[in-house]
Amino acid sequence: MAAVGQALPDCLITQEAAYLPTTHDDGIWYFNLPGMEHSVQIESSDGMCPFLLETEDASGPTARTFASVNETVEVIIAALKAA
Repeated sequence: MAAVGQALPDCLITQEAAYLPTTHDDGIWYFNLPGMEHSVQIESSDGMCPFLLETEDASGPTARTFASVNETVEVIIAALKAA
């Protein structure tokens, strides 16, 4: 989260709030830049790799899994800049 925030200071980063103690929704993070129609989302039930990264653009939703933090950060930044 810090690396994305440093690279893109205008990025709004929010964490999904778990509504029930038995759910793992708190492992979902959203990344948005001002004016973006769709967010970039990452998910990890324990906050560690691998991360499931989901995006949506004109061609529809895509989901990919990344095994390293550095690669995940690079893809988040690229997806946000492309939006």
